[in-house]
Amino acid sequence: MSEFKFCYSCGERLPQETIFCTNCGQRQQEVVAAPVNTIPPMDNVPPMNNVSPVNNVSPMNNVSPVNNVSPMNNVPPVNNVPPVNNIPPVNNIPPVNNFNPVQAAPMGTSISRKDFIDNYVDASLRKNINIIAIICYICAGLTFVVSCMMNPLGIIDALVLLGFTLGMHIGKSRGCAIGIFVLSIVEVVLSLIVGAFPVWWLVAGIWALITFNKIEKEYKSFNMYR
Repeated sequence: MSEFKFCYSCGERLPQETIFCTNCGQRQQEVVAAPVNTIPPMDNVPPMNNVSPVNNVSPMNNVSPVNNVSPMNNVPPVNNVPPVNNIPPVNNIPPVNNFNPVQAAPMGTSISRKDFIDNYVDASLRKNINIIAIICYICAGLTFVVSCMMNPLGIIDALVLLGFTLGMHIGKSRGCAIGIFVLSIVEVVLSLIVGAFPVWWLVAGIWALITFNKIEKEYKSFNMYR
C-alpha cells in the first residue's frame, strides 16, 4: 500500500496514518485493503506428454465466398425526425441560498472542544452523548421524586447529577462527564449499604467516561495536524 493518500475533500496529499486533513481539517475515511487471494501451487498438474497432435484438421478450401450480401443502398434516410423544440426551460429551480456547510477552521488556529464535538467529531460519539444525557436526566428526576418522599438529603444528589449532565450535554465538558462517573461510583457504594443498586447511574457514568476519552483522543489528534 502507498505511504500516502489524498484528502477526499480538498485533495491534499497526506500520510496514511493521518486522521484529519492538514489543509482543510476534514476527517479522513479509513481505507481497508481487499484481501489478496493466494494462488495454489501448480505442483500437481499432470504432464502434457500424452496429448495427441492435431493433424486431421480439414483445410479451409471449401468455404464458399460471401458474395451475395445485399448492398445498403435501399436504407431510407432519416429525415423525418421531429425537432426537439418543446422542451420547457429549467427556470424554476429554487436557488440553494440556505445551504450551511460546515466550514473548516483556518489552519494554524485552535478550536474549542465544544466546537470540535459539534462540527468535526464522529456522529456516533455525538449520539452517545445525547443518549447518556437522557439516562442521566431520568435518573436525576427519579432520584428527586423518591428523595422528596423518603430522604430529603437525596435531593442534593439529584441536583448535582443534573448539573453535571447539563455541563456534559450542553457545554460538552469532559470534566462534567468525569463528575458523572465519580458520582455514580459514590452512589453505588452508598446504595450497597442500604441494599439498593443504581445500575443506570453506573452505566451512564462508565459510558460517559469512555465516550469523552475517545473524543479527547480525536481532539488532540485534530489539533496536532493543524
